[in-house]
Amino acid sequence: MTASAPPTTEESTVRPSSLDSRRAKAEAATAAAKKAEAGVSDLDNRLGTIKQLTRQHTQALRNAEAELSRLKRALKSTTKEGERLTAARKKAVAKAAKAKAKVKSAEAKYEKVVLADLVRREKERDRARGNGRVVATAAPARSAPDAPRSTTPASARSAPVSASAASTPAKPAAQPGPAASVTQPASTTPPASTSQSASATQATPAKNAASGAATTRRAPARRPASRANGRSPRQAGDPTG
Repeated sequence: MTASAPPTTEESTVRPSSLDSRRAKAEAATAAAKKAEAGVSDLDNRLGTIKQLTRQHTQALRNAEAELSRLKRALKSTTKEGERLTAARKKAVAKAAKAKAKVKSAEAKYEKVVLADLVRREKERDRARGNGRVVATAAPARSAPDAPRSTTPASARSAPVSASAASTPAKPAAQPGPAASVTQPASTTPPASTSQSASATQATPAKNAASGAATTRRAPARRPASRANGRSPRQAGDPTG
């Protein structure tokens, strides 16, 4: 085995300097590499951020585009709905006008029917009243059988009255007054039945007045006769009386 020779002074001085430089270069290269790696990582981070922002912006743009299209569709549908509602409103207004016209015509017809019913009922009531009056006025005419006899002239009725007035005192002469008072309403023009009943009523007071006048006229005539008959025997028996 051989032993190595110790290094000389020149070799010992050269070696450390080369090592230091090499080490320094290596350290500098390492630092540069780290710096480059740091720059790369920084760029990578920035790129990642940019990519993320890009994705976000892209999504926002897509959302905006979707919202825009949705708003466009909503605007279009709203416009169509407005047009449809406008047409429907026009139809509803026309329908309401027709309904009002129908209601008005129905009310007019109903009023006509009601008025016709009222007029019919009022006519029936008026006719019933008229028939009742006719029956009421015709009943006395039927109950008085001597009603046609009362159609004698006023001059014929006044003849016995004047005769009785001439032969009787003033009180019996005032009896024809009711006949005259009854004949005054007869100057009006009542219905036929009422005129007949009035004439019948006029005839009865006239007859009563005539009969009363005749009795009053006959009574005084009989009394003097009886007196004459009563006095004649006395005058015959008593010539001096």
